[in-house]
Amino acid sequence: MRLDPYSANDNCIADSWSGDTGPDTSNSPTNDNDNIPALGRAHGDGFSRYQEYRGFMINGTHTRTSPVEKDLLIYDEDNITLGYFGTVGVSTHFIKVDEWSGTGTNATDRVIDMHAESYDLAFSQHGLHLRDYSLSGYHDWGLATGGNEGPPLPVEGCFFAHST
Repeated sequence: MRLDPYSANDNCIADSWSGDTGPDTSNSPTNDNDNIPALGRAHGDGFSRYQEYRGFMINGTHTRTSPVEKDLLIYDEDNITLGYFGTVGVSTHFIKVDEWSGTGTNATDRVIDMHAESYDLAFSQHGLHLRDYSLSGYHDWGLATGGNEGPPLPVEGCFFAHST
């Protein structure tokens, strides 16, 4: 008796799942070629197709994310919401404080793919932490530490949104 989902292509993703084959017709479980929205940047959101199929706890509910659309998991500590940042078109998912690794609202590692398995990418994926925080002296909309663009992985600190 088989307990795992039927996968004729042996990628451990149920063939019945709509995302079994991605935007580039690849059925590789480690594929990360999401390109909606394109935004003129590199493809991908940091989640392998297998991770998107396996899903995440999002606001208390198990949710599978899209292997076609770029997904971003956000902990909004002070209920700031996305405002105009929500118009970018990235699929945003608000998570509860206990749905990423770390300790409460002071979580520093912010890892959201805590149950790593063989088809995960070579790095842990991180969530975005929004909070109302005075930038005192900065005239930016927010502050992020670290020098790389891309998903929240390379950002060493949290993104702090400042309400006006």
